[in-house]
Amino acid sequence: MLSSISPLGERSRGSSFTRTALAYVVGSALAAVLVGVVLGGLGSLVGDDVRASTPVLAALALLLVIGLVLDIRSGGDGVPSWRRQVDREWIGRYRGWVTGLGFGLQLGLGFVTIITSTTTYAVYLAELLTGRWWAGAFIGLVFGLVRAVPLALVRRAETPQRLHEVFAGLDSWAAPADMVARASLGISAVVVIVVGALG
Repeated sequence: MLSSISPLGERSRGSSFTRTALAYVVGSALAAVLVGVVLGGLGSLVGDDVRASTPVLAALALLLVIGLVLDIRSGGDGVPSWRRQVDREWIGRYRGWVTGLGFGLQLGLGFVTIITSTTTYAVYLAELLTGRWWAGAFIGLVFGLVRAVPLALVRRAETPQRLHEVFAGLDSWAAPADMVARASLGISAVVVIVVGALG
């Protein structure tokens, strides 16, 4: 996706990278907030005492550990997901901002494209267990903005050489990013266990 939306690519199509990127970020944030509102609202149908009960917290911690194991063992290939990507046919067919908005909406939803880490599912669980639409929306906002961050990395890729350098740099960050995602799952599991133990 990053190779599709870049200053170099947008200029070649007569589009504004800034406008396309802004539409992408807005779409990603809006879609993720929507998911958070829905899941937080659904969670509110279950009482606080149930959502914060020891069995529910134990199940959450277990799911986080299972997710961590899946991510470590499979490198993202064993994560339950489908193989759908955003439609590259949109590029050049629609205005840049339409493509950016469409790509952002799909990636912000999270579940309509390939899921490569169980952290996506952990976000959904967190939104659900907040039991508050506004808390789910906040978690979704953070998720949507984080999903959009990689696009900022190509903002200065105005030549083929610079775009190649950006991708080389991104490759070097893949392993550290995986470690952060895995650490977040592990730390979250520990926090949930401690919270459950302290009651």
